[in-house]
Amino acid sequence: MIEIIPALHILGGRCVSLKKGEPKNCKTYPLTPLEYAQIYESKGFKRIELIDLQGAKTNSPTIFDTLKEIAEKTSLKVTFGGGIKNREALKAALANGAERVICSSIPILQPNVFTYWLECFGGDALIFEADFAENKNTLAVKGWKMKVERDLDELLRGYLQDGLKNLIVKHIGQEGTLEGCSAEECKQIAERFPRLNVMASGGIGSQEDIAKLEEFGIKEAISCRAMIEEKITVNFKEYEDGEKENEQKEQ
Repeated sequence: MIEIIPALHILGGRCVSLKKGEPKNCKTYPLTPLEYAQIYESKGFKRIELIDLQGAKTNSPTIFDTLKEIAEKTSLKVTFGGGIKNREALKAALANGAERVICSSIPILQPNVFTYWLECFGGDALIFEADFAENKNTLAVKGWKMKVERDLDELLRGYLQDGLKNLIVKHIGQEGTLEGCSAEECKQIAERFPRLNVMASGGIGSQEDIAKLEEFGIKEAISCRAMIEEKITVNFKEYEDGEKENEQKEQ
C-alpha cells in the first residue's frame, strides 16, 4: 500500500501553499503547524514533511523550534527540508527531531559535499529532492531561484554507489496546483533505478493521483495543499481499526 505523507509548508510561522512556488500566489491556512500535525496523527498517519520556505530562501533553516515541537509532541516521524546548505544545519535538523532531511541544492551544486554527507549520516537519514524546472535534466536550486543543467541519471548512479536510498521527484510548475504530479517521470526513474525509493511530490490533488502512483509502484506520495484542504481524505486509523476488527471476526 502506498504511504501518503502530509506536508506542511511553513512561512512566517504559518502553514501556507505557494502555487508554483510563487510568493504572490500564497494561500494561508488557519491552524498552527502543531495543530495540523496532531490532526494527521489522530488519523493514523505515521510521517509528516515540514518545509521551511523562509529557510529555503535565505539558505539557513528558521523553524527548528517548530520541528522540535512536532517531534516531541506527536509520534510522527518528521522529514525536514529548507535551507540545508551546510553540515551544521543538517546536524541541527537531526538533533531537533528530524528522521530524514531533504537536500535539493547541495546534491546538484556540490556533489562531493553530498557524497561526504552520505558517508557521515547514511542513506536512511538523507533524501535527494530533484526539482524539475522543465525536465529531469533542468533542475531548480537555491529556493528555485536558479536553474541548472545536470544529467540526473548520472548523479543518481553515483549517489547510489555512495548509499543514497531516497529520491523525491517534483516539478515546480505543478507545485500547489492540485493538477497532478510527475507520475510518469517517477515511474520511469523508479524503473531505471529499482534500488531507489522514488517519492512523488508537487501537484498531487486527488485520490485518483494517489491511485495512479500506487499503480506505478511508487511507495510514498507527499501532499500539502490537497491534504489540508481535504481533497484527499484518508483515515488510516479507521482503516487499521477495521483491519483489526476483521481479523478478530475471522478468529
